[in-house]
Amino acid sequence: MKFDVLDLKKGLSNGIDRASFYLEKKLSVEDSSNLNTKLAIVFNAYPSELNARFITFFTELVTIAETSRLNYQEPFLEKEELKSFLEHSAAFFNSFTHP
Repeated sequence: MKFDVLDLKKGLSNGIDRASFYLEKKLSVEDSSNLNTKLAIVFNAYPSELNARFITFFTELVTIAETSRLNYQEPFLEKEELKSFLEHSAAFFNSFTHP
């Protein structure tokens, strides 16, 4: 695995907590498990290593998006959509220079 599962779980938990503050419906255990699986596949397929903080943050954002989709009766994100979002997000976050 190219990432620590604990970083993914932390992001999922953070996303569930944040979304529950604003949205009525919550992801079921099955929905959370499916999202966890899709993200693991997408992270493992990414060609380079991702920072642990990025994994947590990205997972949190996706969890909030999935919860919003549930609340507005929209379909959940597909793996290809997650892959595209990951590629753009990673490129953006990796574009910063650090002294």
